[in-house]
Amino acid sequence: QERTAGSVKGILLVIAAALFFSGFAEAGRTQPEKEAAKLMVYRAKTMQRAAFAGESDADVYSRLAETESHPLLREDMNALRKIRSSDIDRIINAKVTGCEMKEKSAGTRFFEISVKWYLLGYDGYYSEEVTYLVRTVTSGRKMYLSDLQPA
Repeated sequence: QERTAGSVKGILLVIAAALFFSGFAEAGRTQPEKEAAKLMVYRAKTMQRAAFAGESDADVYSRLAETESHPLLREDMNALRKIRSSDIDRIINAKVTGCEMKEKSAGTRFFEISVKWYLLGYDGYYSEEVTYLVRTVTSGRKMYLSDLQPA
């Protein structure tokens, strides 16, 4: 019986992961908007995997550093330490529903990005849409998320 429960949990985890990774959509009309949306998707995947897969801080930091710069990188690492010791709701799926560049100056761009989150909590499945004000910085030809705040 214990073995069956473990198998069922494993199957549910695989299904949840498949739903999670297949549901992201690319939003935005311009190349910078598409790139910012992709960065948000990668960040969400990385944070979810880091929170529930037991990866080392060094591995998580290294993956997040591919798409984030400070102060967001430091904030995400601190948040992850808190998340791991709490009972947060799990992200099952997410969809970037809108991404619009609001301002550009030198290597810094400001976006408004809307994400529809599909979550699993103690009361079951639910969804919510959150709009974020996002600042990116460019180093060379690569864009990085540097700040993210709910609007």
